[in-house]
Amino acid sequence: DSLDLYLHPSKHEGLPRAVIEAMSRACPVLASTIAGTPELLPAKYLHEPGDYKKLAGQIKDTLNNKELLCAMALENFNHSKAYTYTEIKSKKSNFWKKYKDNVIVKK
Repeated sequence: DSLDLYLHPSKHEGLPRAVIEAMSRACPVLASTIAGTPELLPAKYLHEPGDYKKLAGQIKDTLNNKELLCAMALENFNHSKAYTYTEIKSKKSNFWKKYKDNVIVKK
C-alpha cells in the first residue's frame, strides 16, 4: 500500500497475479509485454522484455507526473475488478456451460 509505482519487468510469465494484486491496491504499474500482461495494462505502460532503456524512461516520466500516477492508480483499480474471485468463477462457469451446450454431443 505504500508503493508509488510497481515494476514488473518479467521475461517469463503467464497472467501475472502480482500485477493484478498491485492493480487491486490502486498502484500504478509498469510491466513487460510478456504473455498475459497486455491483457491487464494499456500498451503505453508496457515495454518489451529486456528493454531497460524504455523502462527507465517510463519510470522517470511516470514518477515525475503526479496526475499520471493518480490516473494510472484509478484505471488499474477499476480494471482489477474484472479479476476478482467472483468474476473469474463466473467466467469459468459460463465457459464450461457453453462448452457443454455446444461441444459435448448429447445422446
